[in-house]
Amino acid sequence: MQQTKEVKDASKNKRSAVIPIDQIKVNLYARLKLNEDRVMHFAILYEADPNSVTPIEVASDFSLTAGRHRLEGATLAGLKDIKAFIVPVATKAEQMERAIRENIDPNSCLPPTKADLIYSIKELIRLGTPLVKVTDIICSIYPDSIARKYVQEARHGIARDKMISAVRDVTDNEISLPESAKKNGVDPVSLKEALGGKKKGGKKHFASEFKKSLSTQFRSQGQ
Repeated sequence: MQQTKEVKDASKNKRSAVIPIDQIKVNLYARLKLNEDRVMHFAILYEADPNSVTPIEVASDFSLTAGRHRLEGATLAGLKDIKAFIVPVATKAEQMERAIRENIDPNSCLPPTKADLIYSIKELIRLGTPLVKVTDIICSIYPDSIARKYVQEARHGIARDKMISAVRDVTDNEISLPESAKKNGVDPVSLKEALGGKKKGGKKHFASEFKKSLSTQFRSQGQ
């Protein structure tokens, strides 16, 4: 059962609470990976004075929206509870949008890298956010030319991710080409061309190259 020590907040849709850390769920990521130095930074701050750290943000179900480094820092410092703002969200896509905006905010505890932002945009798209809305969100944060470039990179990244996964299914998991194409949402003809490869060595060489890409691309996400 969720238990919180309520604290009054003047905002209508945003309330403050002190939440047991073991009740917070981390199932949404707006960054590629944790910055261990930043975690240590917050651990030191929490140990010295927990009230000196900006509260994290969670949804009504206590799933984390913003403050992953702060949460890890508080845990490392041995805290059992953490101050948080509870902000209701209707969907995971809305929660991801809030996470992006919190990261980009000038008062953010750690501004995102370009790789973090591209990753977050990809997640927004995967969560079903219409591309027009995704573009509008990023354009409201960055200059249009930069924002559109980031969105395009994210789109191409998703297509590349799907093709890598499809190739892996065929070469490593022994799934047929048509089944793999359907499962991963890629064009069967393009998948066939990818498997054939244009470099010397054909399918075997291409599979090897894709495995290298996989290990590089997914290592940080696995962490």
